[in-house]
Amino acid sequence: MRSSLQASVIICVKNGQDFLRRQLDAVTTQVTNPRISYEIIVVDNGSTDGTPQVIQEWLKTVRANGLIKTFSQPHLKGIPTARNFAAQQAEGDLLLFCDADDEVSDSWVQAYIDGLNGQEALAGGLIEAYDSAGVAHPGFFPHSLIQTTYLPHVGNCNCAVSRSIFFAVGGYDQSLPTYGFEDVDFSWRVQEAGFPIIFVEEARIRFQISGSTASFRKKFLLGKGRVLMARRYPSYDSETYSVGYCTKKIIRVASEIIHRFRKERTFNRRELSVLVASFGNLYGALFYSGKNRQPAPELLPLSEV
Repeated sequence: MRSSLQASVIICVKNGQDFLRRQLDAVTTQVTNPRISYEIIVVDNGSTDGTPQVIQEWLKTVRANGLIKTFSQPHLKGIPTARNFAAQQAEGDLLLFCDADDEVSDSWVQAYIDGLNGQEALAGGLIEAYDSAGVAHPGFFPHSLIQTTYLPHVGNCNCAVSRSIFFAVGGYDQSLPTYGFEDVDFSWRVQEAGFPIIFVEEARIRFQISGSTASFRKKFLLGKGRVLMARRYPSYDSETYSVGYCTKKIIRVASEIIHRFRKERTFNRRELSVLVASFGNLYGALFYSGKNRQPAPELLPLSEV
């Protein structure tokens, strides 16, 4: 029998020694109604740096009262798998997800509890982006749910969902690439199942914009994932992403980059990102081919509801 916890805060991390403590302190020092009780679940899925030591040092500063659970699961690959594992360990009525390298506001937990107010729904909060120098980028994320040509979705770094809904739709799809589109796919399956999705502005987080290397890696994985998403959701993207189409796109984008460099002696970061994503598209077109053209979703069983 589960406890009567209102919420479970879930943080999954890999190699987060340089930033994890900031988020751990933020979720530990939440300002909430005295009647609110929530647990914190931290899953380390394969860190090779000092992340385990950061977690242990943090545990020394907080009361080990049963409301904190930590797990080392090096076999877990990617965000969807790690979050599904964490959700299976959770006891709260609401599952609150945030990323290890960001920082939630001091009333983040309370904001989601108040915003949902007992309603069974998926909710997204306000994402305030900052670069490594601490400069705000107000237009980086919309002041709302993230809109697409198909359905809106929440941002994976700042969302909450009723436990019952999470397991009713099978959690995150573990067949997706290790980064990218898991929040989009989850949001769409929630809405396709008939559940509401809402925006809770008061649930704010400070989002850390990735550095160049990490950003390009993410762009590549997003490019790969977009191929699969287009095949599963043609209303979102009707492009077939054939090998020929992807190859031609790479040549076109590369030509534009070379032309700009010859003219201006500088590279446009956005164009480079498009090129990296295009290579991801090509890899996706090759990866999702033949019998693997549209693999079945890998979801959780419904027995955890």
